[in-house]
Amino acid sequence: MAEYIQKFVLDAQNSFSDLSTTKAIEYANVIHKRLVRELNLRQTTATINVTASTREYAISALAVEIQTVIWKESATSYWELEPTSITELNLEDPGWMLDLTEGSPTKYYLTPKPTGTTDAQYIGLIAIPDTTTSAGYPSIRVDFSDYTAFTVAGMASEAVPAAVFEPIIYADGIRWQHAKRMHPEKAEFFYLAMMESLQQCREFNTGMVENNPPTFTYAHMRGMRSV
Repeated sequence: MAEYIQKFVLDAQNSFSDLSTTKAIEYANVIHKRLVRELNLRQTTATINVTASTREYAISALAVEIQTVIWKESATSYWELEPTSITELNLEDPGWMLDLTEGSPTKYYLTPKPTGTTDAQYIGLIAIPDTTTSAGYPSIRVDFSDYTAFTVAGMASEAVPAAVFEPIIYADGIRWQHAKRMHPEKAEFFYLAMMESLQQCREFNTGMVENNPPTFTYAHMRGMRSV
């Protein structure tokens, strides 16, 4: 049976009479985004066409974590790109942006949106593609977790993900964020409650046994698997 975010907003407001609905939804979205990232909820796949001599491409504004990026050379030739970062590339070669070598990419990096765009971020390729997509190839397949925000207007019908084992984490997360700003003496209590629920969600979603530390992979290093 679906549970809607309004229930957890009201639970939090029962604890704090000075908590507005607008603020509660804002706090709920912070928790929601964290859960989408940490629990790999709402898996989505997108295909991005490429253009010869173009390094960077917009990805969905809803993407909060990239799992894998696949370069599809043809119907029978494809491989996973190695994740890297602008920081790592700068350390390896401060002049890497001036290297306009074209070919089949082997690595990707993420970069913030350019000024004036509505896209959340761009994905950059090393090397730069030398061919424009035609009949579906070459192209990039991106597997990611996407995020859709809760709203005040829709909260009565916006369900929390069924895969969240302890949905009370939304109420605890709202309470914690409000408490640390307005009632700091209560913040630790609600933080611990939120973290306990989060740990139960992690264990449920990964099938881990008690006392096994959770596996976490940094978003930009996801293709390198576990840490």
